[in-house]
Amino acid sequence: MHIAISDLHLSPERPDLIAGFQRFCLRLPAETKSLWILGDLFDFWIGDDAPNPAAEPVIKALRPLQARGVSLHFVPGNRDFLVGEQFAQAAGLQIHPEGKVLSINGRATWLIHGDHLCIDDARYMEFRRMVRNPGWQMDFLSKPLDVRIAMAKQARSVSASENATKAEDIMDVNPEYTAAQVSTHGALDILHGHTHRPAFHGLNEEGTRYVLGDWENGQAVICQWDNDSAPVLKRMNYAAEDASLGTPL
Repeated sequence: MHIAISDLHLSPERPDLIAGFQRFCLRLPAETKSLWILGDLFDFWIGDDAPNPAAEPVIKALRPLQARGVSLHFVPGNRDFLVGEQFAQAAGLQIHPEGKVLSINGRATWLIHGDHLCIDDARYMEFRRMVRNPGWQMDFLSKPLDVRIAMAKQARSVSASENATKAEDIMDVNPEYTAAQVSTHGALDILHGHTHRPAFHGLNEEGTRYVLGDWENGQAVICQWDNDSAPVLKRMNYAAEDASLGTPL
């Protein structure tokens, strides 16, 4: 069994989400072979050297999974693209900056966060190009912590303000561009997060786009698959104490 999740947005201000993630890790079945975290595990990340009270509980939840043989993978999101090797080693994660193409039920499937597919949101794409530039990142990480914190808070504030007035459709992926990118990566299907709109979508004439959900109000939409079965999206109650991974959408 393999599991994919995304868009937890963990932060010190949301102990319920942190507890939910810890509970999720504890309930993963013994047959779980891999866990894929497709971005925005954290609500913000300003460098591995910056204290983040949400990080230690995550590390403590993931290390036992690694110890029992679960392969742990992380694809950067738009909130935590600065997660680096220091955190990855502490948590036992492998980082895949450009996502990963896996064979799922005999079909090449691209696992990615998905924010770079929202090309109709021109302002966001401009911002993304800036912050994903290695030179910008090097300069940002060289700044004192208080400066980085202030910059991150300002960016979050601006983003929230702008998103409140944006048309809903431009914050979703562009279907034609997404299909082209999936093909470019040699895949047929795609599994992504970011949009917080869990569903199955057609992709070209033969592909499928699987969209994960965010973690909010006690609910999350995760993805589960075996080597010989197609991905299944499940709605899970992360606040519940039971060991269920949810029910299919």
